[in-house]
Amino acid sequence: MTAHATGREGGTRALVERLFEAYNTHDPEVAAGLYAEQGTHTETAHQRQVAGRGAVQQGLQRFFAMFPDARWDLLRLMVDGSEAGAAYRLTGSLRGQMGPIQGAGQMLDLRGVLLITTDSEAILATEDYWDAHTFQRQMQA
Repeated sequence: MTAHATGREGGTRALVERLFEAYNTHDPEVAAGLYAEQGTHTETAHQRQVAGRGAVQQGLQRFFAMFPDARWDLLRLMVDGSEAGAAYRLTGSLRGQMGPIQGAGQMLDLRGVLLITTDSEAILATEDYWDAHTFQRQMQA
């Protein structure tokens, strides 16, 4: 492994760790600020993508309004140069309106994988993979 690759991996690892820290402090502005100006976030379960820091920040603000006690536990982080895979467990309780579902404290306990592409200074793209069926079943409970 070259020193260049080690430095690039260190930058990627630091970005991912800061992203999960911003998630857990419920700071959408800090989380979105880690993205490149036109960085993207894709929710694969719903086949939705947002582009740009503002859209990422707005999405997180909506999520935190629905799940004010959301918590991401980083279970495993694998970094290869400017790319990373983060296995996580997301827990929380639905307190806000989520489409047709009224928040009544339904418990969320969902495992997922976030794939992250960086340039070692900013996040270029994230792809979030989680099971929509499990999510729906828990929210309907």
